[in-house]
Amino acid sequence: MLQIAISPVFHFGGKRITATKDTLLNKRRPTVYRLELEEPRFGLPEAVIVKQQKNEQEAEFCAEISAYKKLQKLQGTVIPTLFGEGSFNGRPALILSEIKGITLRDFAKLVETSVEENTLKFHLGNAFQELYKYGAEHCDLNLGNFLVCDNGQVVVIDLEEVEFPNRQQAWERSVNLGSVNYLMSRFRDVRYPRRAPSPVLYWMSHTGDSDDRSGSEMPGSCCSMGLIS
Repeated sequence: MLQIAISPVFHFGGKRITATKDTLLNKRRPTVYRLELEEPRFGLPEAVIVKQQKNEQEAEFCAEISAYKKLQKLQGTVIPTLFGEGSFNGRPALILSEIKGITLRDFAKLVETSVEENTLKFHLGNAFQELYKYGAEHCDLNLGNFLVCDNGQVVVIDLEEVEFPNRQQAWERSVNLGSVNYLMSRFRDVRYPRRAPSPVLYWMSHTGDSDDRSGSEMPGSCCSMGLIS
């Protein structure tokens, strides 16, 4: 039976732009694609990342747009550049810059790398310190939400669960510093699967409620955290 290939439909700036190739980046994230453009216009590069709105997740989509706007000064360094909103195959989408890097999870699985763990932690800390400066807390601490570039620089993606609390603790007691330690612990769990279990992480919410968590990687929560010694 003859199958007819369906061309991707990409709109930006009120106009349709021809995409010569569309690639789903991760089967676990069926709404994120890399598009190669035939004739880039409206300030777009030759390749962009489009992140479609998930089904019945308009609030999450709008929250990510808001986070990008509030963190505009970090775009292109700590977070991707948001070129604007468009649509892909009939669904609203964010149009983002492509980041040349791999996730922390994939990086942990590399047999050899030129980036030392201390260097990685330094760059991860820098990223979270920049978020901290702008009052932002990333509440989805998944290794797949942080990209490591060739020079070790860390870029933060998936901002739909970034929050901006009215009050912040000092950096030494902040959620952001705790996030660095948590992610490095999860990173080592993947890199050294036979190592001794990580210390139990405790999580203390802003309301004072605690929720002890340990073991496998899981999405984070905007709360204070540390280690039970």
